[in-house]
Amino acid sequence: MRRESSPQRPAANQSHWSLASPEAGHYQWVTAYPCRWFFAGWGGLMALPAYIKPALTPLFQVAGGVCLLSLACMVKEWVMDIDNSYQEDYRIRLNEAGPGGRLRLHALFDYLQDIASLHATALGIGLPVLLERQLTWVLSRVAFRMDDYPVYGDTVRVSTYTRGFERLFALRQFELHSLQTGRRLGVASSNWLLLRSDKLRPVVPATAFPALAAIDEQRPVFFPKLDKLPDCAVARHEQEHRIGQFQIDWNMHVNNSYYAVYARDWLAARLGRPVRLVDMQINFNAALLFGDTMRCLGEADEQQFRVDGVAADGRNVFQAAGHFEVDDDVMAG
Repeated sequence: MRRESSPQRPAANQSHWSLASPEAGHYQWVTAYPCRWFFAGWGGLMALPAYIKPALTPLFQVAGGVCLLSLACMVKEWVMDIDNSYQEDYRIRLNEAGPGGRLRLHALFDYLQDIASLHATALGIGLPVLLERQLTWVLSRVAFRMDDYPVYGDTVRVSTYTRGFERLFALRQFELHSLQTGRRLGVASSNWLLLRSDKLRPVVPATAFPALAAIDEQRPVFFPKLDKLPDCAVARHEQEHRIGQFQIDWNMHVNNSYYAVYARDWLAARLGRPVRLVDMQINFNAALLFGDTMRCLGEADEQQFRVDGVAADGRNVFQAAGHFEVDDDVMAG
């Protein structure tokens, strides 16, 4: 994935958690020094004779309050220093263009995954930190709406921001704009789970990364409710897939972008015509590995569709639902 510009990216050697900044002197006098004086003084108090300690203890109780206030100021400054905006420019290459030259569906998902990873790294919760702590982010649910699909040669500016935590979910939003026209092309919302790498058990993200829980972000959540999807009333027209090496990502399971393609391809096969997705929600419920098989089945009318992916052992792998357009002249790959 190439990135043509990243005006909001911090310098490579800059950490959002560091006090190293042009205002470092301010931090030292307001936060660091009071803490140092308190702990140094407390050690000195413990070394004094017993008959002197009661007279000086109240002073250190006041100093302790100042120290706690200083620590609170440090945390507040850290949170304020977090840049909760990130953007990247993606020029659509030939291999990312489908029929009519329009952006392929899997490439759209690649853009969203790429910028989510880059922003997480900038926030200090990306792959380097996760590997050290034996944690991993897993996309659980995503919904998008595209008003228009860009074409080959266009440059798309993708921006993202976090939107806090909701129980076990970390919320992330996306916007896509055309650099050629300035028009907004689409939006997306996503829910992510934080898992332990060894046991794949959920970890409460607000506990693992408390500073991010304090971010006061007021920008919109484009899809406020990414709930469980209902079962298909009538699931028909099975389409089977065998998982090959091409679909496997670095986590050794099928990348989520391909589930979107499976759902879209089921719909096109069901209708016998190419389709363009207007919006779609996907819930990822289980992982598929190399060599696994999955059946896609569902239902559709003239505007809406609902697709389930079911593994050979009966597990529901993914659920998808959304709206589409059928038009031979309006096709997205």
